[in-house]
Amino acid sequence: MRSVIRYDLNALASNLALVRSLCAGAIVHPVMKSHGYGLAGVSSGGISLEILLSTFVRLGCRGFYFAHWEEIAELKSRAQGTNKQSCDDENAIALDAELFSSLDFFALNGLANVADARACLEHGITPVINSLDSLRLWNDVTRASTEAAPYVLHVDTGMQRLGLSGADFSAFVASLFSCKSSKVLDMPSWIISHLSCADDQTSDYNEQQLRLFSEHRAFFCKAMADARDGAGVLGIGEVGCRFSLANSAGCFLGAGYHFDAVRAGASLYGLNPVSRAREASQVGISGFSADKLVPVVTISAAVVQLRTIDAGSSVGYARGWIASRCTRIGIVAFGYGDGYPTGEFLSSGVTMTACYRGEIVRVLGRVSMDLLALDFTDLSFTSSLGDMVTLLGKDNSFVVGGDCDEDNAGVGSFVSCEQLALQAGEINYNVLGRMSFCARATREVVPLSARYG
Repeated sequence: MRSVIRYDLNALASNLALVRSLCAGAIVHPVMKSHGYGLAGVSSGGISLEILLSTFVRLGCRGFYFAHWEEIAELKSRAQGTNKQSCDDENAIALDAELFSSLDFFALNGLANVADARACLEHGITPVINSLDSLRLWNDVTRASTEAAPYVLHVDTGMQRLGLSGADFSAFVASLFSCKSSKVLDMPSWIISHLSCADDQTSDYNEQQLRLFSEHRAFFCKAMADARDGAGVLGIGEVGCRFSLANSAGCFLGAGYHFDAVRAGASLYGLNPVSRAREASQVGISGFSADKLVPVVTISAAVVQLRTIDAGSSVGYARGWIASRCTRIGIVAFGYGDGYPTGEFLSSGVTMTACYRGEIVRVLGRVSMDLLALDFTDLSFTSSLGDMVTLLGKDNSFVVGGDCDEDNAGVGSFVSCEQLALQAGEINYNVLGRMSFCARATREVVPLSARYG
């Protein structure tokens, strides 16, 4: 055994509970793009999208956002092939056609052509409509369908990435409420937008986007009310439309940003979404601290050699680090080939760190493809070959092949994605995604405890 990736489903549940407390009154829709932020990126062993999805379902979630409709269709195809048989994995519930019919799946990147629209309709996927052209595609494909064809409308409020412009949104609303039949233009089930600077809680741009989204909401609701008070909105009856603005970082900006639902991704997987605040542990405007989020992923690697070097000796390629004293070094079996950041920043004096039985050790020299050199000189204990060093996530609660002390989840020493990302000159999303994709690690899953049902 050289490295172990452990996924703690109790940490996932704890983070979901925190976001729900933070956003009381709003629905939490988990975002599962990029294989659940990298957690389910390896097809064999460990966690999977099925486990992530079924865990969220067990915890009461009913709507899920993916990037592409193909990801959802593939997941549905695999799950429906079980023919309602019990899932072999104790961490997942049986995912079958009946269960899927009770869930909502949203494709954030929307529609590029008629084939996309037809596939979404066929697989029961709700596309996010990002332009009037995409809306026309969806309309053309669904007009003759007898099946329900819900969609989400994305209006841009300043991200300048996806979504209708303000002028296009006004044109859409005018067209929607002048229709004589819902089959000409259906009501969207959701209207959403996306925050650009929510990870910086001091940015005035957050309030600008909130104000603009609130104006769009008020404009839409007034147009709907006027239509109903007049001739009525033929074909749409009392069907309503709900609104969503906040991503994970937006959850920490206060209740005014939450609307009917929040789309939480990073926070559920243990990433601090407000790490660009003045301090990573800064208490948000809402009064909740993002450092209460628990790392879901722990990555540890084995010590494969111990050596002592004299002052003046160098470590690694290009003599990347030179000892100023007699130094005890531990070599662990993990490197950039496993997704560990290379830390080009190191020459400026920034040092990446790991955690070994609760004590902090630093990376020495350049990161190799399969190996890291760590400074064990000042450890208060004697290190041994085969010991596991925590490179990411919780340290004190990590036991290979054993149980996690869930009552102390998140307590004790750990290496956060934010800490490692800062040291390596990266962003936390990249660190978690790349290291979680390590194909040669042994994978373990800590199942949900009875407290979560």
